[in-house]
Amino acid sequence: MAVVAPDQVPDPVAEAVDTIMRGPPNPEDAEEVPADASPRRQRGDITIDLTGGRHRFCDDDDAQRLADAWTNAEQDPTHVTSLDLSLNKISDDGAALLIDAIAARPCRLANIDLDGNCLTDATLRNLAEKLLNGDKSSLRRFDLSSNRITDDGAALLLAAIPRNPAIETVDVSDQRPPISDAMLDRLRWLSSLNTHPVEIKTKGLLILQNDPSLTSIRIAGYDGQRRLTETSVAVLCEMLSVNHVVNSLTIANHPPSEKIDVASTLPSIASLVAHKLTHLDLSNNALNDGNALEVVSQMLADPKSGAASLKTLVLANNDFSANAAAAFAETLRTRNDSLTTLDLSGNRHVSDVEQHNIDFAAQLNLYGKEFKTLVLNVDSNVSSVHEVNLKQVEKSVAWGASYHFVRRYDDRAACLLAEALMRNGHVTSVDFSGNEIRDEGASALAEMLKVNVSVTALHLAANDISDEGLAALQRGLLEAHNLRVLSFEGNRRAKDPAIRKSIQLSLAQNAQSNKDEHMPKTAAIYSSALSGKRAKLQRAAADDRIVDDAIFEDAMADFHAAERRKAAKQREAAEDERRKQETALREQHAQQLGPGVASAEEQQQQESSDQPAAESA
Repeated sequence: MAVVAPDQVPDPVAEAVDTIMRGPPNPEDAEEVPADASPRRQRGDITIDLTGGRHRFCDDDDAQRLADAWTNAEQDPTHVTSLDLSLNKISDDGAALLIDAIAARPCRLANIDLDGNCLTDATLRNLAEKLLNGDKSSLRRFDLSSNRITDDGAALLLAAIPRNPAIETVDVSDQRPPISDAMLDRLRWLSSLNTHPVEIKTKGLLILQNDPSLTSIRIAGYDGQRRLTETSVAVLCEMLSVNHVVNSLTIANHPPSEKIDVASTLPSIASLVAHKLTHLDLSNNALNDGNALEVVSQMLADPKSGAASLKTLVLANNDFSANAAAAFAETLRTRNDSLTTLDLSGNRHVSDVEQHNIDFAAQLNLYGKEFKTLVLNVDSNVSSVHEVNLKQVEKSVAWGASYHFVRRYDDRAACLLAEALMRNGHVTSVDFSGNEIRDEGASALAEMLKVNVSVTALHLAANDISDEGLAALQRGLLEAHNLRVLSFEGNRRAKDPAIRKSIQLSLAQNAQSNKDEHMPKTAAIYSSALSGKRAKLQRAAADDRIVDDAIFEDAMADFHAAERRKAAKQREAAEDERRKQETALREQHAQQLGPGVASAEEQQQQESSDQPAAESA
């Protein structure tokens, strides 16, 4: 192997110094820019490559020579756009000389590579203060990997990078000891924001800061110079994975283009759903069965995907088929217990019926797993389900043996069950007592009674139904000849005795036509609860139904007692107010009469008090 004599070893630093001192070349002498070069590269741009090699390693003295050349050059060294000093022996002192010299003169230096030297946090502090602090810096990339930088030094970069509009890539990996993965990820995301649309950059900074004001992100299609790209979506999703505030994301109106196809970003978005996202809008992105159905279905069905947090998914104005809608509905029925809204409006192949089936399955998730399972069994006409007991009564801890109404289910729940009962022929009894059902729910149940032939008992006591809702039930009874029990005691807004009488007559006719031996229960079915007696609660009954009725009567008694207590408090408050007004009038009248002059009322009170004293004397 040939050995190079010391006097024949080339001095690349001397060549670099000469390049800096010569200044920018004449345009005629400059090399042509390659076709595959960066669009920012200009004719005459020069890269100084001083990578440590076999014969020569740059040290702090070499850094001093480069810094002096940079400082003493007659012309600003705007032709040097890249400086590679990787794999050398430069310390913080040598790096400081270079940084000071570069910061002191206008330049177009875009890339600095100090990979594999002997640098610590002190160099990062210099870099952050002098080359990254301001909007005039040209630096877009620097590599400080494989040095001795810590998390504290990396934190200095986190603070400085947002103030620099040019930086695009920062590499501080492979340190000894290593920087945490979380810090490396944040640096990577933060430094890349300048390569994305301004909207992504602005929101990205707030995301990484966990800004409490940023709970919703909307990125709609636009015609700016920098359109949203697939890389932008991927980075956005990665940043959101460490955010604890944002719960709503909209990426809409992005038709497929050379820069983005939203369908290809769905895996990144699906992984984001695992991080507390409750609302996701992907409208008008040309999604269809081929490019999105599998990913969306898996996202909704896989418990590990974190879809338990997602409540609303908007896929409007895309191109899903009827088969996709059916698949979504089945997934919601059997494998998802959290999503409450799935919007496929504007998908031309999805009919209103198919959207309604999706809505039915999604809205069941509003009321918990137990309710959903029960209604789906009713909807599937399971022969073993004969009774639907949704009575909401629980024991009051503060009052020992007392019971009260929980009021968990509302009109929507009643409408869902009513729809399921329209397709059922086995359920005979429905109990919705002690809930928040109003006229809409009562009307839905009335429509159900016109179709269903198996329900013979419907309990709606202690809800919030008015005369309008009772009138709807009464009209339903005209066609529901099998119904023999309808209870609605405790609906305070139902006051019309004519409607009650009509319901009683219809129930009596149904009972007679069905040859029932017992009179039907009417609105007064639980009137015994009004007496306030609770003897049934103390009775050891073998029949669970008797105990259940006793608990309900106790709750009804508490319900009416609470109403009476409320009315009594209102009367007491009115009486107190009346007394205060009378006292104020007497004091005002006494002031008008003046001191020492008693009013006629006061004289009368004095005479009344003197008379018993005289009699006793």
